[in-house]
Order: sequence, then structure tokens, then C-alpha cells
Amino acid sequence: MDLDFGVERVIEPTWAIPVAAWRLDNSRDLRGKEMRVRIRNIKLEEASFRQLCSECDYDALKIKEKIFDIIKKRGKIHNPATGSGGIFYGEVDEIGKQYARRDEFKPGDPVICITSLSAIPLHLDSIADIDFNYGQITAEGYAILSGTNPVVHYSPDLALPYTMAAMEEASSLHQVFQLASGTEGGRFLILSSDILSATLYGALLRKAADGARIVAALDQKSVENLPWQEIKRVLGAYIDEIYILDILAPLKSFEEILEKEERLFDFCINCADLMGAEAVGVLLTEQRGTMLFTSFINNHGLALLFAESLGKELNTYSLDAYTEGFRDFTIAFLREIKPNLEQIHKIYRKHRLARRRPADSKT
Repeated sequence: MDLDFGVERVIEPTWAIPVAAWRLDNSRDLRGKEMRVRIRNIKLEEASFRQLCSECDYDALKIKEKIFDIIKKRGKIHNPATGSGGIFYGEVDEIGKQYARRDEFKPGDPVICITSLSAIPLHLDSIADIDFNYGQITAEGYAILSGTNPVVHYSPDLALPYTMAAMEEASSLHQVFQLASGTEGGRFLILSSDILSATLYGALLRKAADGARIVAALDQKSVENLPWQEIKRVLGAYIDEIYILDILAPLKSFEEILEKEERLFDFCINCADLMGAEAVGVLLTEQRGTMLFTSFINNHGLALLFAESLGKELNTYSLDAYTEGFRDFTIAFLREIKPNLEQIHKIYRKHRLARRRPADSKT
């Protein structure tokens, strides 16, 4: 096994792995087995971005200062409040002579690093803008990659913001497709706090499962700045029924959905970036059904304990992980639904704060 994954950059504590280290050496000079990339855009992990927005009350200047402070202390973007980082886009700057994938890249290549920023030495000179809908920042700086860090070429035919958002899901999309494939006539529930993730998973289920009934429950506070007609127009292509309610009020939401649906669901995909959204998912998933968690903020353990208290046996999966081949699958899938993604992109450009993270859900 190749152990060249950045351990030489660990400063504190000694002998820690990079993702667990408190501080990394983010100096610019390359060591022989590294590649330096000029940073242009960063997609912060959703739990981290929401926590920063909540702590800083959506003040862009305060958020920028907080990010710079994290980097100054840790040599990387690794939010101590959430334990998470994100991913970044940029152009290859310099490649070390012993870098393991030297033949795959050349200076100037546009790339997306799909390794968590919690493991990547990084420095920022400036942050120009914050996109509150996509959870992304436009920035200038550099990152240092080791030979084992997953990094892929960017496909310019797809808009960068929604490509980054999908890539930050890691292999969740790929795994959901595999789990749902071949389930004819299944009943699927998507718990979401934004129209982009609801669209991604709705389209994926429509592709994977013939004759499925697909229902989306969107958190009311998270999408309150979007007109209903715009939500319906985007999601209606894949979703059979859309509920907008307070998914952090599980009993009320359970009663409202079940009153109309009359039956529980075979599958529940929790892609809501809200701590506490697990409970309504457990209530609405049938005995021996399947629950899928796609975000670090989802409390997998709480869901298991709640299911146990109900005497409910569930198959649960935490999907925010790396699997080989997910990049090619994700890019091909994004191309299939590009017209719908472009609709969302226009909506997000129109409404600068289309998806506000509820301030009462701090992490």
C-alpha cells in the first residue's frame, strides 16, 4: 500500500494522519511527490457552511474572517465545530518530479480535488465572493496534493457550481443508484433542505426504479425565499408529490404526509442539511425499510436509537464516502439532467439567498 498521502505535512500532533491532525504545513514549496494547484473555487461541506453562516449571521465579511482564521490556525480548511472541510476547483500550477500521477496532468489543467479539505494543506490569499445558495466561495490561493489524493479533470460543458455541489456529495449519488436499481414500484421519500439536492436524488431514483412513487419533503424555513411555482416547475419533472413543511417537527410532519400518502415508504433518503431531520424519516419508513443518510450532519446514531424505541427494524446506510468510478458516473448523470440543473442555476442567480440555513439549527 502506498502511504504517500501527506503525512510529511503533519505538524501537530506528531504521527497523526492529515485528516485527523490539528495543523498541517501549508508552505508553498513542493516536495518531490506533491502537486500544487491554484485555487479558484471552494465548495464547503454543507454542515460546515451552514454552521459558519449561522455563527456569523450571514455576514459575508465575518464568514471570510472566520475561514482565514481556521486556515491560519490549522493550515487547512477543517472547521473544528463540524469536523468537516469541502472540496475545491482550480488549475494545476506545478507538478513534483516524483508525483505519482504526473502523466495524467500538466500545468494549466482545470481540476476538481475531491479529497476532503480536512486533509489538504491549503493557503488563501483572498476570498472574492460567497455564494450562499451553493455553499461556495470564489477564492485565490493554493493547495498541496499528494499522490493518493483523488483529483479529477473538470468537464467545462457543465456549470461549475452545480458540478461542485454534486461532486461534494462524494459517491452518495452512485450508491443510491445502485441500491435503488431494480426496485419496481417502490415508494421513495426524499428529505431535503434545498431544491438542488432534491432534484439530484429525485432524478436518480426516476432513472433507477421503474414505476416508483417519489415524494419530496422540503424544509419550509430552508426554502421560504423561493416562490412555490419555481419549486414545482423544477421538481415536478421527477417528483410525484412535494410537501413543504417543518421537517424538524417530526410528529406534525409525519401526520401531514401520512394523511395524504396513506402508506409508509420503502426507502427514505435524508439529504437535508439539518440536525434533527432523522426523526421524521424513521417515522415514515416502513418496517424493514431502508434509510439512506448523505450528509455528515445526519445523526445516524440517533436514527438507530429512535428506530429501536419504536421496535422498528431498518436497513441504514451512511453514504458520504469515496468509491471508485463515482466521478464518471456523476458527470454522465449531470449531463443527462443538465436542462433541469440549468433551471436551478438561473433560480439561484435570481435569488441570492434562495436557501437560508435556519439559525436555530446551529451545529
